[in-house]
Amino acid sequence: MNTSLVLLLVLIWPLLLAGAVAFGATRRLALRLVPSAALPALGAAGVLADSGLRLPDVMLGGALALDDTGRAFLLLSAAAGLATGWLARPRLLAPGASRFAVLLLLAMEGGFALALADDALLFFAAGTLGGYALYGLLVDEMSMAAQRAGRVFVVMLVLSDLVVFELLLILSQAAGDVDFKSLRQVLVHTDNRELILGLSIVGFGIKAGIVGVHFWLAPAFVSAMPALRSALVAFMFGAGLLGWLRLLPFGEIHWSGAGTLMQWLGWVTLGYAVFAGLLQARFRSLLSYAAVCLTGLWLAMLGSVLQHPQTWNGVDDAVHAAVPQAGFAMTVLLLLDRGTDRNAAAWRRHLSRGLMWLAALLLVATPVGVTGSLAKAGDAAVVGMSSVAAVIAFLVVRGLLLIDPEVHGARDPGTSPQTLSAATLSVAAGLTVAAVLAAADNLIGLVPSELGLIILMVSAAAFGAWLSVARFAHRLPDLPPGDLLVPIGSGLVTALGHARRLADTRLRQWRDSVSALVLHLRSAVDWRRIIGRSESALSHWPTAMAVLVLLGLIAATLSTSK
Repeated sequence: MNTSLVLLLVLIWPLLLAGAVAFGATRRLALRLVPSAALPALGAAGVLADSGLRLPDVMLGGALALDDTGRAFLLLSAAAGLATGWLARPRLLAPGASRFAVLLLLAMEGGFALALADDALLFFAAGTLGGYALYGLLVDEMSMAAQRAGRVFVVMLVLSDLVVFELLLILSQAAGDVDFKSLRQVLVHTDNRELILGLSIVGFGIKAGIVGVHFWLAPAFVSAMPALRSALVAFMFGAGLLGWLRLLPFGEIHWSGAGTLMQWLGWVTLGYAVFAGLLQARFRSLLSYAAVCLTGLWLAMLGSVLQHPQTWNGVDDAVHAAVPQAGFAMTVLLLLDRGTDRNAAAWRRHLSRGLMWLAALLLVATPVGVTGSLAKAGDAAVVGMSSVAAVIAFLVVRGLLLIDPEVHGARDPGTSPQTLSAATLSVAAGLTVAAVLAAADNLIGLVPSELGLIILMVSAAAFGAWLSVARFAHRLPDLPPGDLLVPIGSGLVTALGHARRLADTRLRQWRDSVSALVLHLRSAVDWRRIIGRSESALSHWPTAMAVLVLLGLIAATLSTSK
């Protein structure tokens, strides 16, 4: 098998379909073939051996590579692209679907290129292409919520791209090249590590959903059409976590201070996810905070590797299984978030509910492999990372209890029971099977004591989730999707209103009062008479001599002081 040809086909096929959609003669056939855009990528991730390809005439000498790390993300992006294309078929076959199809194909192209890019410039271009294509798909929907989510999303994309571009400029100038290996070596030997680490955390963390710059996640998850949710999950993983894995020299450098910082960011992310998740009343918002928890897991995990470089090989292998497992499980939950109608067939209700709870279990088990690999290396951070599973369990189980119509007190205002289509159920079932296979790889060699600790913590978190829903969560205020942007935006609107009233009323009153005072002084005082008397007084010789003597004394004093 010609591996170079397969790698090229992974990237060329979506572009060929996008070009065919643009021409009237081939548009109808190309629209039907849009779901097949992910098939070459899925095949390459499944059967192609590790390989690379130089592209000397592309992006200033770009390169493609398929290794174990890229394979995990390519598998996630390919499965997400296939699910997105399959679920979007009704939209693709509707009139005026060309714009939607082209944006969808470009989003797939960006995801595949992120996984295969072996140099920073191609990686940056792929993330930009995929991100702005997803923005176009969000604003293409007619709902106001989706358009607001798209505006927040594009603002964060612009900020992320500016930070990442500045980071790559600094590294490439020092390395003289843009391939990841050269950039990692620069980071190993440079004295400017703190700045580079800060830029990488913020730049890739915006897309990964790190706390503080995660505001786009909840609105996007809540308002996106079902077909786009898997693409959002794949973009979040590929443009965020993969950027850290490619750029930072894990296993090659011992950096205790940076590791501590990343671990603290991870724990703060987890704590905030619990706080904000407790105030959510929409299942997809809760899932967005579960995704934020995963970002906290990645940060804590990578921080531990910076403190203990010898643990990198085990953690790297665990990530290869954890990424598709988490992505597939979260996609299943996002697709089945509305439940089923009570009047639907019994097998549909049982299948939907069973898939959701199984996907929830698989999502909760995502940190298990990472925790087990750190436990084998004797890292004390393993206890803290076990709490990630508990936090995810709390959020997901609480969300499932909110939308399950058979649970007392279900109150998710963002969902309405409906009969799920056969396509959605089949896609969810296929992704669940894929998540089970990834979880089987993730759980190999798990320490029994660690498994017992995780089961205990997850059970406690699930009980806490039930307690929060059934007993007192309904008394808490609801935090709308958009997180702190909503109260911050309300505060800014109020402040601007006060500023406008100040400018329109108070300042105008003060200006009129000052003008009236000046006019009163002008009319009440005879300034011409005062000036005339002053001039007449200065014209007398005694006064003029006194003034001249005074000026001379001042000049003499100034000259002697120098």
